[in-house]
Formats: sequence, structure tokens, C-alpha cells
Amino acid sequence: MNVQVIKNRILKILAYTITAIVFLLVSALLILQIPSVQQSLINRYLGNFSGVTGFKSTVGGFRLLWFDRLEVENLNVYDPLDNKMISIKRLLINYELRQLIEKNDINIDGIVLDSAQVFITKIPESDTSKNLNFNVFINQINKQFASGGGGKSPKVSIGEAVLNQSMFRYLNPTQ
Repeated sequence: MNVQVIKNRILKILAYTITAIVFLLVSALLILQIPSVQQSLINRYLGNFSGVTGFKSTVGGFRLLWFDRLEVENLNVYDPLDNKMISIKRLLINYELRQLIEKNDINIDGIVLDSAQVFITKIPESDTSKNLNFNVFINQINKQFASGGGGKSPKVSIGEAVLNQSMFRYLNPTQ
């Protein structure tokens, strides 16, 4: 065979490979924009989240803006007494996809919270004690990672957080 023929075949294989990879990436992004696929992902991950924490969670919708940017709308987390503990109208997350796949420590580049409301109050933690609903929430998450087979739990770090039109409320029912 001629060297020129071999060179042309290698270039064709390389071009087809790159085209296939680009096609797969674009197809994956388009598939993730389908509402039924998004709802399936929300149900899968929030079902696990609600089961782990014991706190009911709802999401109005989410959009994958790119493979490392996610927009969540109407995120609500309710405590066991059905108080709306966290309510976020729009949450924009810029993360590193590689770290989510590898399940290492999670470094979030930035978060933008629009119209967030946090409501903290005391709720019964057990039959004899009360604690802040947010503390109970964090304790439930920590229990899940502590019982994960002795492995190291991932650390989450956030580089930048922007709060727009947000509100914090605290109610102490004993006073």
C-alpha cells in the first residue's frame, strides 16, 4: 500500500471518531432537555435525598445548561412538621463534572440563589428533646455518610455564593 493511502485512511478514521464523539455529546445534552427525562432524574435523585434525610423535597424543574451548569427552579425542602424549611425560586450551580463522576470531594465553582427563603424553628428530634430543624436536617445527612461503610465522606466546597432577594426567618416557639 501507498503511504498516502494509509495516511488518508487514518485521517478518515480520526475524522469519523471526532464526529461521533461530538454527535454523542450533543445528543446527550439534547436528551437531557426533554421534560420527561428531567422529571425521571428529579424523581430518582430527590427520592433518595428525601429517604436519606426524612425531609420531603420538591423541585419545579431543572435545566442542564451545559454539562457543568445546572439551573433548578422552585426547590422546596419541608421539615418533618411540614414547615417549608428551604424555598428557592431559582438556583444556578456551576460545578466540575469530573469530580461528580469520580465521587471525590465536590468543588462547586459558584452558586447563585434567587429569592431564597430559609425558615428555622425548633422541632422534636426525639420523644424528649427538641432541636432546630436545620440541625436535624444536617444530622440526618451526616448519619448517612457516617454509616457508609467506613469510607471517607466527600467534602463539599463552594468557591462563590451569590444571594439575590433572600430572606432568613427564625422562630423560637418557646419564647
